[in-house]
Amino acid sequence: MRLAPDGGKVVASNRGEQSLVAFGFDAKTGALAFKARSVLPGSWPRDFIFLSDTLALAAMERSGEVHSLRYDPATGSFRVLSTLGGLHRPVALLK
Repeated sequence: MRLAPDGGKVVASNRGEQSLVAFGFDAKTGALAFKARSVLPGSWPRDFIFLSDTLALAAMERSGEVHSLRYDPATGSFRVLSTLGGLHRPVALLK
């Protein structure tokens, strides 16, 4: 799980359905509200990081890929920009 750069959403990887899921986050109450589900190609999104307000990376452990992603802060959705494949079980990303 990570807090989105704007601080208004919490994003979690869901390895069971190969997705990143965004929830609106109310800092005053701690309440979460579903915003978006972005299914990613590949298998087992182990880790992801935000590089900027609109750019992220996701490591797909079982399929051996890292995706660069465009993040839409308004909706909480992600879109794959490019993929680096042929990696051996990427499990962590550092900025």
